Amino acid sequence: MTKSLNIKSLIKRIVLIFNIIAIIMLLLSYIASYVSPEKLWPLAFFGLIYPILILINLFFMLFWLLLGKKYFLLSLVTILLGFNFLQKHVQFNTNSKENEGDFKVMSYNTRLFDHYNWNHSEESKNLIIDYLHKESPDILCLQEFFSDDNDKYPILKKLRNNNKAKYSHVDYFLTQKKSKHYGLATFSSFPIIAKGKIQPDVKSNNYTIFTDILYKDDTIRIFNIHLPSIRFQSKDFLFISEITSTDKNTNKQEFKKSSLSVIKKLKIAFQKRARHVEIISGHIAESPYPVIVCGDFNDTPSSYAYHTISNNLIDCFIESGLGFGKTYIGNMPSFRIDYILHDKRFTGKGFETSNIKFSDHYPVSTYLKFVE
Repeated sequence: MTKSLNIKSLIKRIVLIFNIIAIIMLLLSYIASYVSPEKLWPLAFFGLIYPILILINLFFMLFWLLLGKKYFLLSLVTILLGFNFLQKHVQFNTNSKENEGDFKVMSYNTRLFDHYNWNHSEESKNLIIDYLHKESPDILCLQEFFSDDNDKYPILKKLRNNNKAKYSHVDYFLTQKKSKHYGLATFSSFPIIAKGKIQPDVKSNNYTIFTDILYKDDTIRIFNIHLPSIRFQSKDFLFISEITSTDKNTNKQEFKKSSLSVIKKLKIAFQKRARHVEIISGHIAESPYPVIVCGDFNDTPSSYAYHTISNNLIDCFIESGLGFGKTYIGNMPSFRIDYILHDKRFTGKGFETSNIKFSDHYPVSTYLKFVE
């Protein structure tokens, strides 16, 4: 009897130790939003796995509650301390279905309109164009934009002719064979009066364009952002799928090599995004006009990149979203990495993440009302 009690006591102590470790990791994920990966990059990893850390701490809460132990308060208090982080990942807004506003804004990473046929469908390009025509946003920000001048029905021409947002600001970082163009595009149903570009790193394909539009008697500045991605290759995704599966065939040497490759790419991406957002956020703060920020940040709401860009701005998902808001549907765990933000001179309703799979991202949209 005494031996049985000792074993139970030992198990509880071990669980408590793991619980404390999980709490520390969750606290580190909170700190990750405030510390640049340029200074301490490993913290960014904890921000990346925040949703997993929440689930682990919820498990410990349930475990202690079932045993009737007050230790459940440890994880509960830690989760409540970071409640604002939880709100960035899941929302239960009652106005999530309302679509009242002066105009509709949409942001979408089109994955080059499936130019390389990742979806194995010749119709992908037309399906995306038809979808955008059906949704008919007043302001449309596209990342990974592609257009081919030699195409019988060029994308750019179709978007300009078929949509309400006929004014355009298109900027290419690359042109191949004098006709194939890759870059960013912002479309507006309101006149465009000025255009600009922010390129923190001339060697990078990731940059930002800003577009000044004339709305009634006011000028609004639209930022269209595409931050650096992790650039995982097929072998990286294969390794991640193997280590998360029950069937692990990777030997120790391969595991070490693949782990170092993944960690190195994460580090480079975290630090690149940090450099980009510090420059871009400065431009946003200095804007002489009310701002709307759209884009693919390639990072989660618990990241330094998101925290830096969204500083003093309102996140439309938090304002009127519903559910988990995931926007990435590629070969990694699905995160919210696409955003629409605005300053306090707007109010938003009806934020939506559209469940279409023409790209490896879902499009996001909202209705905004200008507060004069």
